[in-house]
Amino acid sequence: MSNTLIVRLSSCFVFCAMVACLPQASVDDGESLVSSSVVNGTQVGGVEDYGFMAYAGDCGGTLIAGYWVLTAAHCISTIGVGDTIYTGGTNIDDMLYNGYGEAHTVAETIKHPYFSRTSLRYDFALLRLTEPSSSVPMVLDRGGHYVGTNALALGWGRLSEGGELPQDLQQVVLPVLSQNSCSDGSGVGGGMEDNMLCAGHVEGGTSVCNGDSGGPLISMVTGELIGVTSWGVGCARPNYPAVFARVSSAEDWICEATNHAVESCPDFVEEPFVPEEPEPTVEGCAAEYPSYIGDGDCDGGEYNTEECGYDGGDCCETTCVAGEYECGETGFECLDPNAE
Repeated sequence: MSNTLIVRLSSCFVFCAMVACLPQASVDDGESLVSSSVVNGTQVGGVEDYGFMAYAGDCGGTLIAGYWVLTAAHCISTIGVGDTIYTGGTNIDDMLYNGYGEAHTVAETIKHPYFSRTSLRYDFALLRLTEPSSSVPMVLDRGGHYVGTNALALGWGRLSEGGELPQDLQQVVLPVLSQNSCSDGSGVGGGMEDNMLCAGHVEGGTSVCNGDSGGPLISMVTGELIGVTSWGVGCARPNYPAVFARVSSAEDWICEATNHAVESCPDFVEEPFVPEEPEPTVEGCAAEYPSYIGDGDCDGGEYNTEECGYDGGDCCETTCVAGEYECGETGFECLDPNAE
């Protein structure tokens, strides 16, 4: 964790996207995490309590269904199809090198259609995994009122503004602020929109930071996912609370994009999501001429082979007349042993 907000866009922006982790200052034995004396984040406890937390290098994410992780849209510049992310672990080295948790390949990335890199509105993205995670997903908020209550932020971001990155997952408790107090009474100013949520201490000292982007903000009242770490001005500076993408504002999009695979969707489909299998590629066929396969003409040669499906059966069709397209000659005969 860090004492700074996560800032990640180019320096030309007034504010930056969060790409770090939560602050991690030590807490005296017996001191409550929600105590007003806690000024920095703390290392999390048992791994089993944080199986929904996803590690994606420069960003975090939250498992919301077996195949789906919710993160920040601005993180997609560093997370792509084919990349590996991890769930079910809390220590980075343990996940990367020691086999702790689950390693997942990203099969698809989907940004919210209204995401803006300039304003960071609707800073949401979904990562579809090739195989489902066995961890228990986080439940999504559907529009509750949380102003004045505490929320828990998680991440592997910097421990202070410009500081070091931790190995262990960090957590920090932040009070949820009203839109007016965040827009009018802090340095965040007019950057706030209804699709955003503000949380933090006006006096500063404790917050999220660079590397926490995409990670969760969880209500300590309902246990639901209410925000996605998005942006801030510095990290834990006085009068600059952190800004999160408001999960309830993206409920319809999340449900549609995941084919209603998220349990908190009103039209939840209990059957597991099964991604479409890609069309198999056949070795030995000339990739530059795929239309030759099954086009009704016996093309023969390298196409009239087992690897190429015997030219899609064209060399065994009655339309292949001897004397045309070299039909009947070696390599252009009906070689398919299963042909009638």
